[in-house]
Amino acid sequence: MATEMDMKVSYQSQGTADDAIDVEVISEKKRVSQASTSEGLSSQGRSSSIFRCPRLFERASQRWLNPSFDSKEIEDQYQRSLIPELKKRFRYALLYTILMTISWVVYTAAMQADISNWEVMIAICVVVCFIAIAFWLYSLTEHYKSCVQMSSVIMSLVLCVLTIVTFIGIDSYCINDDYAFIKRSISTFAMCLEIILMMYTVLPMPLYFCAPIAFVFSLVYEFVFFYYSYQCSDYSQTQFVKELFTKIFLHLCIHLIGFHIFFMTQVRSHSTFWKITQATQRRHEFEVEKLNTEKMIHSVMPKYLAGEIMKVGTPNKKQTAFSEFFMMTMEPVSILFADIVGFTRMAGKKTADVLVDLLNDLFGRFDLLCEVHGCEKIATLGDCYYCVSGCPERRDDHAQCCVEMGLAMIDAIKEFCKDRNEDVDMRVGIHTGMVLCGIIGKKRFKFDVWSDSVSIANQMEGAGKKGMVHISAKTAEYLKDLSQYELTDGNGDTRNKGILGIKTHFIEKKKDKSSAVGLPHTPKSTAGSESLPENGNSSNGGDTAPAPNTTLQQVSSSQVPKSSPVWMPRVLSRKSAHPPHPEAQSNPESAQPLLQITTHSENGGLSPADVEEGNSEKTTESKVKAQEIEDRRLVSFMKQVNAEYLQSAPTHRCMLIFKDHDVERLYRDQFKPRNLRAQLNDDTVIDEQQMEAQERPSSRRLSSETISTTKYNTLFDVGIGFLVYLFTSIGCFLVFDVQLHWAIVFAIGTILQLCVFITVLQEAFFLKARSRCSSRLVGFFHSWYPRHILGVVLISLPSVAVYSNVQCNKDDLMMQPFYCFITTVALLHYCNFIQLSSWTKTIMALLSGATLIIISSIDQCTFTEGPDLSANSTSMPDGNNNNTSSMPELILVVLLLVLLVLLLNRQFEISFRLNFYGGVQAAEDKGKIQEQKNKAEELLHNIVPKFVYESFKETASSKYSKNHENVGIIFGSIINFNEFYSEIFADGIECIRILNEMIGDFDALLEEEQFRDVEKIKTIGSTYMAACGLHFSKPEHERTFKYEHLQTLLDFSLQMQKCVETFNSESLSMTMGAFEFILRIGFHHGSINSGVIGTTKLFYDIWGDAVNIASRMDSTGVAKHIQVAEETVEKLNHLYDFKYRGEVTVKGKQAPMRTFFVIGKKAEPLPDPVPVVIP
Repeated sequence: MATEMDMKVSYQSQGTADDAIDVEVISEKKRVSQASTSEGLSSQGRSSSIFRCPRLFERASQRWLNPSFDSKEIEDQYQRSLIPELKKRFRYALLYTILMTISWVVYTAAMQADISNWEVMIAICVVVCFIAIAFWLYSLTEHYKSCVQMSSVIMSLVLCVLTIVTFIGIDSYCINDDYAFIKRSISTFAMCLEIILMMYTVLPMPLYFCAPIAFVFSLVYEFVFFYYSYQCSDYSQTQFVKELFTKIFLHLCIHLIGFHIFFMTQVRSHSTFWKITQATQRRHEFEVEKLNTEKMIHSVMPKYLAGEIMKVGTPNKKQTAFSEFFMMTMEPVSILFADIVGFTRMAGKKTADVLVDLLNDLFGRFDLLCEVHGCEKIATLGDCYYCVSGCPERRDDHAQCCVEMGLAMIDAIKEFCKDRNEDVDMRVGIHTGMVLCGIIGKKRFKFDVWSDSVSIANQMEGAGKKGMVHISAKTAEYLKDLSQYELTDGNGDTRNKGILGIKTHFIEKKKDKSSAVGLPHTPKSTAGSESLPENGNSSNGGDTAPAPNTTLQQVSSSQVPKSSPVWMPRVLSRKSAHPPHPEAQSNPESAQPLLQITTHSENGGLSPADVEEGNSEKTTESKVKAQEIEDRRLVSFMKQVNAEYLQSAPTHRCMLIFKDHDVERLYRDQFKPRNLRAQLNDDTVIDEQQMEAQERPSSRRLSSETISTTKYNTLFDVGIGFLVYLFTSIGCFLVFDVQLHWAIVFAIGTILQLCVFITVLQEAFFLKARSRCSSRLVGFFHSWYPRHILGVVLISLPSVAVYSNVQCNKDDLMMQPFYCFITTVALLHYCNFIQLSSWTKTIMALLSGATLIIISSIDQCTFTEGPDLSANSTSMPDGNNNNTSSMPELILVVLLLVLLVLLLNRQFEISFRLNFYGGVQAAEDKGKIQEQKNKAEELLHNIVPKFVYESFKETASSKYSKNHENVGIIFGSIINFNEFYSEIFADGIECIRILNEMIGDFDALLEEEQFRDVEKIKTIGSTYMAACGLHFSKPEHERTFKYEHLQTLLDFSLQMQKCVETFNSESLSMTMGAFEFILRIGFHHGSINSGVIGTTKLFYDIWGDAVNIASRMDSTGVAKHIQVAEETVEKLNHLYDFKYRGEVTVKGKQAPMRTFFVIGKKAEPLPDPVPVVIP
């Protein structure tokens, strides 16, 4: 078994090859800081007197009448992406037009006896129908995409003109027939309002087209109406003015409803597009983060093993005896150890930066050779480099791979010396046997191998010679083609007693069969190609790794079959600890760099240095350019948005509820105050604004919220509903006689509308001014069903207003058409309140229309006054007949109105739900990418310390090297673990499981607040290496004294001793009886160098004379003691009691060193250190 000190390691230097790696770390660009966003959100709560105008949507321009993005490039791409949706809406308008014209043709043909000049009506309807069909066919062509607006304009003009022509052509024959005129006026007025509403909603036109056309159409229609109405009836001036103003109010209502729907549709459409774009962008970033996470996983474990772990994910969380970890046995595996001869001499005269650069260069070459020769790099231990072949992917030529790797390393270091003018060499040792491979610990974990074979390979390197590859006889047995090599007796046991009885050889290429450096003798196998057979056994009967398709499984401690990955459980009474097991799938290119760091600042892409160095004018120009670049980048993501994604959310086609019950629950709960923010991370709209490039200059006067949010939707719905109710009520007062019950209904409705409007206005802008009682009441009505009940009441108030004015007036023939006129507006008002269910509103519209038909079919004079048999009752003998004959036409009008309401409500609910779903998707994607970022950072922090990671982000580079003074270093070794380790049972997996428990307990100490400055460096076999003083969580003036970090590390060492004592008493007594593990710790402090080395795999390490001495303090120490040098005692003897041990000879030091044992903390600490007294 490879032990901590059996491995010959020099800790004087390590580094990374920066010219061989391009490190990038994805950093999501925060265009608006979270603090400013939160401030914007809570501004309305801080002061009820501050009014902030909400934005239309994310990245909106300031043009409210024509909503658009503030970037022309983004707006153009939005318009291009919206074409499928516009085409769909246009076809809905054409479909409704075709159904409407066919209905009128059928009705006119059936009722031609009652319709004057019916041929004109049929001819016009047929013309309109054929035009609509022609436009439908035209919309199928590619040319339509360039004429979307013009097609809608032409269709609108056709409908308007032919409606007026129909009115004139039919009603001009009704001058002598008042009832015929009344019927025609009701039909044509309904048709007029339907066309106006379609122009605002489903005929895709900008406001500067549809509004003028709709207003002119209203004026022309009313001019024609009053012209013929004046000829049909005897008008008094007062009656004319009342009816004129009533019609004006009714047209204002339909224009208000139409404009409201048009405006909110534009806002929601832009907002949805932005959210979906952000979701697409985040999916891309998620994939990049996922790739980086996979690369980081591969930096601590091989691809095959990483893939298996990511497929399985986190193991089962059932409570078992031990914590879970991954370990498996593999055989045969060849292990290579290589040591740099002359490294100490080379490193002695180099600065940290130069040394890191040299090691990066050298080890970078070795990393590339690993890729070429089919080896898996395990780690670098100081100036020692070791790798394996045949693990974790089985390959039959593992021995040849390691031999070729060793020979190539010797050639590579010669090239290195030639290139860098250095004088170093390599000593390589190789052995073949069984290994345990996997990960132990919770912090700074990495893939490693353990077994007696690993120890022998390490001893083979120590017994070798520089410039030679030293292999064991067992390795030679696995070489398939010895003819290309020359073997000489190694006699390794004469130089190293650790390999007594093992025959060894020096191996080199035959002179006539030289191979070039770095060229592979055989292509590297890939997972799944030449991996293990399905039965898990090798051709020679050895135990091997599982086949690629083998699934990970839980095994008990009593049944640990060879070649099986094992998830180890943990003692119930002990603190659980789970090393991270990422769930991503791995598939990055091995030759690519480990990480990719792209740092973005919050200044529109400018770094802080750019902002500081440049003047304000140049900075503004740079920001504008950066914004343009950012917009182009966003457009590239917008082009990837699926057109179908902009048209429909995943809902049931009929009921329009989300298929995902959780999403439906969120949708219904969004109306509750602050609930959606809690569910979707403070409202996804705010999250989208954080993705903006930068705040616009005018945004200081704007709220951080948008019109597309729920509360502003509600405010507009209630406001428009209030105006429609008010205008229809005024029309009722003007046209009908005022009755007491109507006055009461009007008063109650007005009070209700005012209360609701004031409440939603307060909620939108003055939330803090609301009382607790009103807050509870509002919270109740924001629930799904109470909200619908209140919404139904509010949306039905115009209908209630007109039905409250049912009365008998035989002298005014225009009462019935105006009754129907107002009811028509009330029916179309059911398109308002977009947040209500479309079916609820449509059913209410149908009930309202049915009520109109029922009321119109009853003679109100007979119903209210009883039968009148006087002579006056014969003044209009055909009145009832005329009323009855108009019923089919009224039914058709009501059905077409309800059909339009159904069509529009369905479209609006789809749009509203899609906007919500876009926010949900954005929030989910944000959550995924944040989870991936957290996972990536957690993994990265297990590769390099957090302060090194921050340095990567700040410098946008993988270079890191630094000189440190007075750093404390410890080596803690379980000195009797070798005696405990045995491969007799389960190939030693149970023993490694115990080691994992102890290492996990040491790692758990790092989580404690007092040890937050202690950094774990690595584990080397059963040796735990840590340091303190590499970074400080507290500034210098807050520390109690200069060497407080040394005190922290010594306290950590004492806690390690307690951990082992607890482990022995609690855990091992349950399994191993009286066996006890023994901890020995070496402690020293001084100047060191630190750095990150590696290309495909990053390793953070420290080296220097202080590290070497700390290692010797451990190797020369005494069991159950912490050994320190005199220099440490001089700094800490006022806090701890020390016992003088004596002088110890330390390798690398000319004179013996005085060493001490740590007894413990002083009962009464002294204020300052005292002189050291040597007995």
